[in-house]
Amino acid sequence: MAKSKGFDFKALLLNHGEKFVVSLVALLGASSLATASWSTSDKQPDDLKKVAESTKSSWLANAFTDEKKAVFDNTPDVLLLAERMQSETEDLERFSTLNPWDPPINPVRERRGAVTVLTPIDPEANAVAFVMAEKPNEADLEAELAKIAEVTDEKKEPEVSEEVADIFGVQGGGLAGPGVGLQGAGAGAFGNGFQGLGGRNRRREEEEEEGTFQAAFGFGANGYGASAYGNAMSATMERKVHYHSGVSVRMIFPLLDQIRSAAEALHLPQNDPQVAASIDFIGFEIQRKKAVPGANPWSGEWESISTDEIGKVLETSLGFDLDVVNPGVTRSELTMPLPRLAAGKWTLADASHKMLDDFKLDDEEQQLVDRYQAKLLEEIEARKKLMPELKERGGFSRFMLNGTQLNQNIDDDESGNLTDQLYTEFKADRKDATTKSRYDDKEELKKLINRSMATGRVLLVRFMDLTCDRGNTYIYRVRLEMKNPNFGYPVDELEQPELATQETIFSDWSPATAPTYVPQSYRYYTRSVDNPQWVKIGMFYENEKAGTPVMANLDVRVGSRIGGKTKVEVVDLSEYVLEPQDVEIKSPDLLAAVAPSVRLNSNDSPELKSYIDSVRGRKQLADRITVVDNNGAIITRYVGDAVSNGGQPRTEDLDSKFYQDILKLYEHLKYSAESAAVGPYNIDDEDGGGSGNSRGLMGGLTGGGGYGGGMRKGNALSGGGRGAPRKRDR
Repeated sequence: MAKSKGFDFKALLLNHGEKFVVSLVALLGASSLATASWSTSDKQPDDLKKVAESTKSSWLANAFTDEKKAVFDNTPDVLLLAERMQSETEDLERFSTLNPWDPPINPVRERRGAVTVLTPIDPEANAVAFVMAEKPNEADLEAELAKIAEVTDEKKEPEVSEEVADIFGVQGGGLAGPGVGLQGAGAGAFGNGFQGLGGRNRRREEEEEEGTFQAAFGFGANGYGASAYGNAMSATMERKVHYHSGVSVRMIFPLLDQIRSAAEALHLPQNDPQVAASIDFIGFEIQRKKAVPGANPWSGEWESISTDEIGKVLETSLGFDLDVVNPGVTRSELTMPLPRLAAGKWTLADASHKMLDDFKLDDEEQQLVDRYQAKLLEEIEARKKLMPELKERGGFSRFMLNGTQLNQNIDDDESGNLTDQLYTEFKADRKDATTKSRYDDKEELKKLINRSMATGRVLLVRFMDLTCDRGNTYIYRVRLEMKNPNFGYPVDELEQPELATQETIFSDWSPATAPTYVPQSYRYYTRSVDNPQWVKIGMFYENEKAGTPVMANLDVRVGSRIGGKTKVEVVDLSEYVLEPQDVEIKSPDLLAAVAPSVRLNSNDSPELKSYIDSVRGRKQLADRITVVDNNGAIITRYVGDAVSNGGQPRTEDLDSKFYQDILKLYEHLKYSAESAAVGPYNIDDEDGGGSGNSRGLMGGLTGGGGYGGGMRKGNALSGGGRGAPRKRDR
């Protein structure tokens, strides 16, 4: 029996659906026509024609300019684009979006490339000569520290005369020189803590006969290292100065270009902290070449010299001087600190670079920046934030901390608080000031500190070679060493796997400096030859122990070295006195022969008659001597001739005037006990001494620093002797 089925709507729609749709559309159209409102137009055919013509004129008046035409021509053909998108042969990536719709779980990163260390540029070099204050002997220091401990235990002040107390001032268990106030800095060293090693105090004549004179030391109240000397002390120990001469070399490292180069190699934005961290210097290598006789003076081999050798003089320096440039352009690995001058002050010509004009600091700015750095160091020490890696770096980092790196360890609020403290102290110091300072404005002081603590676009590469042989000419070149940011990095993320195996990377060698001559420590001038076995000479000689040169008259016998012992007026900066002293003047040059001038007769030489008549009553020809110099060369010298001095001719008159100017500058030491007490180890904030800075004196000699009385304040970040030299000697 057949089973009945219900009505099949699906089959009906499939078979007759299109008929239903057509019927519906026809029904809607009929409904629209039935409900529409129809009426006749009141406009005549001429009116409609005028409207059409007006519209056409409007279109024609709106000209299709070349600019619009270019836009129209550049408009893509929509139909063509649609056809290309439907085509399987076309590149569909052109129509893809920038945003990934299905990012991978482990995104693929660009592989890091090799970082190139850029080469220092624009080398500068010049001869320098200066008087450095050296550390006292260790044995004397230990004895004096024992005396301090004894005085402290007994809780009594050392017994000194009222005159010494008036001159030096009694401070915290000992005597302190003028200018006490800054903090000591430098573990195991004399940092800024040395605040005034007093000069030899010559009393009245009767007291001097009894030998009752006293020297005094003043140290900062707080040193930052356990071995720093914390208390002021009374002392009678020997003070030491040393006259140094050598070559100052400065170059510029393009830090901003290095940041850009590293960012490109590492495929990171320039402002990414990883880029700044990747520029981590170890130090630098130095090579020098000494001129040799011959047509090509630079045909010899380059000689390597390490920063440890260069830095030996810093180990003996009594702390370091304030820098003349903004801390933002210095790095302790690349920038040699300035040795502590016993007299005078460092100048831009000797310690800066022509490209750093915008980074120089005047005397007031140097003092303010240094005081801020002292506060910065104290703050970091209190918070135990001193970076241990600083002790592991090379270059000159064991001698000097880096202010900008220390500043990175505190936040903006802490930095602002330190600046506020500095401003408060600065205003207190100036409450009785009669002159105005631009830093009386707090905002100007903030700008100075912010500018000084910010990393510059360039860095100063600086060192002073005091190990070279006097009387020779040198050129220098350097290359920088930096930690390899790819060292130990996963090899599958590097363009070249071997990039992960090299711990440090080097720059190319810099261009060589201009040739620089290092003057001899002596110069001599022939005065007269009255005896075939003797010659009278005037000799200029650097008295290293006293710290100043002398000019002496000597009689030298044929066959002996040029020099001798004589008593001459000496400015002794180790004793800070001006008095006659026995000085031994030495040179390696040998007097081989003397030749008095011959007498000319106009009858025998009529062609010389006019000349002979013009010099009547005087020697017609100059006396001469023959000398074998320290290089073995045979040289003839005449009365009145000049010394070449490496292209800077010197005459006896110039050197004599230089010597007399030094005696005049320190003339007060002969008469005033108070002046004598303001010794070279005392502090002078203005120009390096009460007698004034005498840049012109030494400038006439080598272009270096000058004499001028006591020392200036030392650098707050000094750390002279902060650790032993590196085992790795480059």
